[in-house]
Amino acid sequence: MNGDLHCHSLYSDGSTDIETIITTAVKLKLSTIAVSDHDTFAQYPEAQKIADRENIRLLKACEISTRDPLTRRRVHILCYLPQDENPLNELFETTNQSREKSIEKSIEVISKDYPIDYEILREKRGKYKSVFKQSIIALLMELGYETKIFGELFNYYFRGENPKALFPVEYPDVRTAIDTVRSCKGVAVMAHPGVYNSYELLENLCKENMIDGIEVMHPRNKEGDFDYLSSLADRYNLIKTGGSDFHGFHSMTPRPLGSCFTTDREVEKILALAEKRK
Repeated sequence: MNGDLHCHSLYSDGSTDIETIITTAVKLKLSTIAVSDHDTFAQYPEAQKIADRENIRLLKACEISTRDPLTRRRVHILCYLPQDENPLNELFETTNQSREKSIEKSIEVISKDYPIDYEILREKRGKYKSVFKQSIIALLMELGYETKIFGELFNYYFRGENPKALFPVEYPDVRTAIDTVRSCKGVAVMAHPGVYNSYELLENLCKENMIDGIEVMHPRNKEGDFDYLSSLADRYNLIKTGGSDFHGFHSMTPRPLGSCFTTDREVEKILALAEKRK
């Protein structure tokens, strides 16, 4: 059996509730699931309650948004099984405040064209407090102005050379984030290194003994990525993970839950390392 250690719910930029994610994982006969929402652990209590009921192993997890200070590229770090989440929550607070300001500016621009405002969006989100670009487009879909998340409106406002409503979000230095994971006694894995062209950074982090694992299996891998990343993980004796990066219909291409996976053997390595750090 295998586990999916990378998926997103309504608690961040996914379209799917926790109940559906976990019951689907059970139907797919996955052994383990990790709901790794962006810059939050808010999903964990609900996920743990449902996982206990459904008798599936759940790893407490999140995906940390960071930046490489040299290239200014984004870098995502997956954190598993932190013993103390408070230092990470402090890091998330800064990121999420910056994201909220960015979204407020985006809505200010878009509201000149469509009948939306920030309060309506927050009310729609309810307990799912974080608001992302996808949340804005989802509201426009509900109002009948768009039929898909990554369609004409997303491209106009958030993509291309001159996006009309895209404002920067400040992310922590990648090494600061990894140090924080270590201070929480969590397990740090670099997510999808190829997505943001982070190969040089990855090799440096391996040499510096800063990361515990590499996400070697991901739906956006290019040809040769899996072999290269697996070889690098073997060279530095790192954990090899995989995940679908499931976002429900908040995705440009289909990424079904369990379509990329982590073997039970590698899951056990994560559990053992987390236990060792207690």
